[in-house]
Amino acid sequence: MATDPVTHPGDAAALLLRRALQNDDRAVLKEAILGLRAALHATPASHPDYAGMLSNLGVALQASFEQTGDLTDLSGCIEAGRAAVAATPASHHNYPMYQANLGSCLQLKFEQTRNLRDIDEAIEATRAAVTAAAAASRHRASYLAQLGLVLQIRFEQTRSLPDIDEAIEATRAAVATIPASHPYHVQWLNNLGHFLRLRFEKAGDFSALDEAVAMGRAAVAAAGNDDPALATMRSNLGVALQTRFEQTRRPPDIDEAVDMGRASVAAARADDRHRGQYLSNLGIALSLRFAQSKSLRDLDEAVAAAQAAVDATPSGHPKFTQRQTNLGNALRARAEETGSLPDLNAAVETAKAAAHGIPAGHPDRAALLSNLGINLRLRGERTKKLPDLEAAVQAALAAVDATPADDPAYARRLASLGASLQTRFEQTRSLHDLDRAVDALSAAVAACRTYESDRVAYLSNLGRALQIRFDVTADAVARDGALAAWREAATMASAPAWIRVQAAAGWGHLAADGRLTNEAAAGFAVAVDLLPLLAWHGVDRRSREQQLKREVGLAGNAAAWAINTGHLERACELLEQGRSVLWSQQLHLRGDLDELYRRQPELARRMNTVRAKLDELAGEELLPSDPDKSG
Repeated sequence: MATDPVTHPGDAAALLLRRALQNDDRAVLKEAILGLRAALHATPASHPDYAGMLSNLGVALQASFEQTGDLTDLSGCIEAGRAAVAATPASHHNYPMYQANLGSCLQLKFEQTRNLRDIDEAIEATRAAVTAAAAASRHRASYLAQLGLVLQIRFEQTRSLPDIDEAIEATRAAVATIPASHPYHVQWLNNLGHFLRLRFEKAGDFSALDEAVAMGRAAVAAAGNDDPALATMRSNLGVALQTRFEQTRRPPDIDEAVDMGRASVAAARADDRHRGQYLSNLGIALSLRFAQSKSLRDLDEAVAAAQAAVDATPSGHPKFTQRQTNLGNALRARAEETGSLPDLNAAVETAKAAAHGIPAGHPDRAALLSNLGINLRLRGERTKKLPDLEAAVQAALAAVDATPADDPAYARRLASLGASLQTRFEQTRSLHDLDRAVDALSAAVAACRTYESDRVAYLSNLGRALQIRFDVTADAVARDGALAAWREAATMASAPAWIRVQAAAGWGHLAADGRLTNEAAAGFAVAVDLLPLLAWHGVDRRSREQQLKREVGLAGNAAAWAINTGHLERACELLEQGRSVLWSQQLHLRGDLDELYRRQPELARRMNTVRAKLDELAGEELLPSDPDKSG
């Protein structure tokens, strides 16, 4: 904004603009706009202040648009900004500022139109500002930070890795240019952490993810309790921790993510426009922790947070559909856990509403179709209604077709397609469906890297499909494939205990049916060795009881097959181990945390984390290093 002494009508208007911006005074802002237009009308284009007045008019119209949402103001802002740039040589000291102001207006226009041409022009203008600014300019860091933001916006649309890499480079340079005491230092650290997480999601760069967590923690630690952006920083750190947890399954990460989510919601004002985002991120974190712990307390809180996020989001908001989807996912998880058909019906209707009208080529289309397919499959499986299963297969196929093979979600969508085809086979008995299910699930395992946490679920599902093929066709190759899949799933130390127990039980039962003595003994023994992880008291009592009901008889089977292999002492150990787990539930030999959560929630959380670490280490020691493959 021009700052010369008042020697021209445009200078008086500039002073009014400054006062309007400082005091958020709409009446004075209108007066400044009128004054700038009058001054421009009275001033020849050759006047040295003409470009400055144009730029000031653009700034004023942008402020007016942000107050009123009037698109005429936004168009005027861009027109004035372009004219200011065109009237100024690149060597002029104000040229970078005019380009940056134009870039800011174009960014706002993109947010209204979603037209990539607008964000492309915003990037060009902001790059020009950075290029033209002298290295010693006090404004250059701001231009670099602005460039990072507009590049990130385009990356969200195009998923172009060079865009997010340039955003990271620009934001690093901005942070490095200013001292830690600078008022924008914390905000730019937060931005850098966000961009690094996006890079991981695109490229699978674990070092970027670890740095994203570090930057997020640094931003939260440096922000004051009265910082209006603290809620956003906590929420962003929580998302980075969620993302890392999805890869590593380390309980401290998801516990910290939940803590950050709760803290961000608590710190947000009732009128905070990002409140829906904080609630949505908290709901996702709680859902992820439920998937690991099977604690219904977490799941109930996740549903409540997701519903509150939808309620806090206008239907025309760009994130409304995503938050509907998150609510549907939480309802689906609760329906799966509790058997609630009303929850499942609500999940289907929410997914239908989210997917309705999404055009081909939309970046969220594949995810929305995949979620709809999962919900329809689960309802069809529950109600035995073939139309739901037909629709589930079609949605899953469309989701796979809309997903590039190098997308991190490709394996997950193949697995979902396999599950829908398998469920339809169970209704129709069409071997063609079963063969396609095995192919899709095999492709999901092949597309999933060995260290990825979802691999255990794909292996478990593949094992089940191959077992069904063996039951139908007596194909020994299918049986051996099922055993191999379940063996690998059961011995993945980083995977959730409940999936590992189910895989080990499947391994044992299938081997027992085929009289594969050593394989049956090994599978059942691994299942019993995992029971302490399944039943630990950090999970609420209702959840523990539901988990253990599913595994009744494992210890007896394990002992019987240990006897068949001639290991009588091992048989006694397995019986005692299974009995001790069950008795500890009845006698409460390890204290339930429900009451502690009510009285001292922070202490209960810390106890929960410590127990998770201890039980995880114990479980790793109990696993055989090389399961017996004979038989």
